[in-house]
Amino acid sequence: MPPKVNFYPVYDFMILIITDSGEGRPSPVRAAYLQHEVRKPSHPD
Repeated sequence: MPPKVNFYPVYDFMILIITDSGEGRPSPVRAAYLQHEVRKPSHPD
């Protein structure tokens, strides 16, 4: 895999912060992000 892949989780997190309305209710974006994280294969590092 190209080294760039290592930056994807951080990039996804930044998008999550930017798109989260912050109104104290569940965000569809956050839900999709969490589901995406669950589906990811875990890496030792």
